[in-house]
Amino acid sequence: VSASLQDVVKLYQLAVRIPFMVEAIQEVANSTEGVKEKMVERFVSRFGEGLTKLSKELHNFEALVETTIDLDQIDNHEYVINPNIDPELSELKDAKDATLAKVSDCFESVKSQLNAKNDKIRLERKDNLGYVLRVTRKEEKLIRGKSKYIIIETRKDGVKFT
Repeated sequence: VSASLQDVVKLYQLAVRIPFMVEAIQEVANSTEGVKEKMVERFVSRFGEGLTKLSKELHNFEALVETTIDLDQIDNHEYVINPNIDPELSELKDAKDATLAKVSDCFESVKSQLNAKNDKIRLERKDNLGYVLRVTRKEEKLIRGKSKYIIIETRKDGVKFT
């Protein structure tokens, strides 16, 4: 079975939450006055002890993930190796950041050329298309007939173009 970086990150996210689950189980065990003690003991021994052991076993895994995977990029749904691991990766990240800055500059330029308000035109990243601009169907008239913009698709959510 092979795992992607996304799978590793999902396991990491579970691993760092295990101590909170153990803590919640212990709070339940400590605040169960009037509940059958044997039932609470079974619950704590079945789940609390197992999760505590698992948390200790996953500690090295957590440290490995934190040093090798760029956790800051997860919010962007990008699962990548930390660029600090290798100077070549760092150079590639710098080049990528420079390219993204150019994309952002291009977006701002198009917004000003079309005299579009902030909520009328959006920059989106699509897996199959890369970065595209999108206007609402109502605002499609902003780009209609302008040869420098290429319409990629028209859908209910708007018109995508480059």
